[in-house]
Amino acid sequence: RYRPDSRWWDRLLKGKSAQLLVTMDTPPLWYRWVIGRPGHNQMRKSVLGFCGVKPVKVSQFGPVKHSAPAKREKWLGKARAMGHRA
Repeated sequence: RYRPDSRWWDRLLKGKSAQLLVTMDTPPLWYRWVIGRPGHNQMRKSVLGFCGVKPVKVSQFGPVKHSAPAKREKWLGKARAMGHRA
């Protein structure tokens, strides 16, 4: 909600936190160190940060495309466990 006669806004979700579960095919080291995690930063800062959500934890799973079924099952188990803890 923007404030009348102001360029500032109220962060209506202040005090809330988030955990993002992200799947990707980009190798994690490449995504982080070469291209700078643009998708993570966009969600963390421009979307959730704008609304006041802090902290934002990001868990990524991948690369998915050529992963073994056992690896994907492990990721699903980890995601389930995170959901139960939330």
